[in-house]
Amino acid sequence: SGRRSNLGDESPMTRAALLLLLPIARPALAGVVPVSTSAQLVAAIDAAVAGDVITLAPGTYAVAQSLLCDAPGTASAPIVVRAASPGTAEIRFEIG
Repeated sequence: SGRRSNLGDESPMTRAALLLLLPIARPALAGVVPVSTSAQLVAAIDAAVAGDVITLAPGTYAVAQSLLCDAPGTASAPIVVRAASPGTAEIRFEIG
């Protein structure tokens, strides 16, 4: 029959190589997404996943389009857009 292998059975070098490959195979993970331009804001919202915290650097973000997020947040992992420091970022919609 075929040989079964567990991580514990491998050499330290093989384990290290396998662990290095794990992040490549994983789906996108939620995290803090720093933003400092309007283009980055649009891209961050477009690519957001549940649990992302899109953090705006101080400034004004002029947006000339609707912002659409394809992924839903959840009650336990909402998608959040916030200023790095309260009151320091403004999003202006210039649609129309």
